[in-house]
Amino acid sequence: GGLGLTRNYAGVRECVYRKMGHYENSSAYLDFTPESDTPAAIVDELATLLTAGRLPAESRAVITSAIQNETNATLATIIAQQLLVTAPEFHATGNVAKAGGTRTPPESSPGANSNYKAVVYVMLKGGAD
Repeated sequence: GGLGLTRNYAGVRECVYRKMGHYENSSAYLDFTPESDTPAAIVDELATLLTAGRLPAESRAVITSAIQNETNATLATIIAQQLLVTAPEFHATGNVAKAGGTRTPPESSPGANSNYKAVVYVMLKGGAD
């Protein structure tokens, strides 16, 4: 489960409920309802709120097409929010400039042919942080 605002354990704890609208154990919940119901207008409003309008037309088109055929307005808004927070413009306060072209591969380091081995343990849990 994810973390949520609850009356139990004095604040944030593991959520039991995974369905939208199950808030009986919550002290509060996060909610957003866009002013418009068209996909492009939803994306534009979210782009204004979450990126100060810096989301480029290309990214807006990708998100709009992802929610275009969703009949549940709440689910369409959630999907748009999830996609928008993965955009570079959400994670930066300045304008994001695309370099274009392809990256050149880095030169191999002197130790690239050694017998060094490592175990990398990555433990992820929760949102996109």
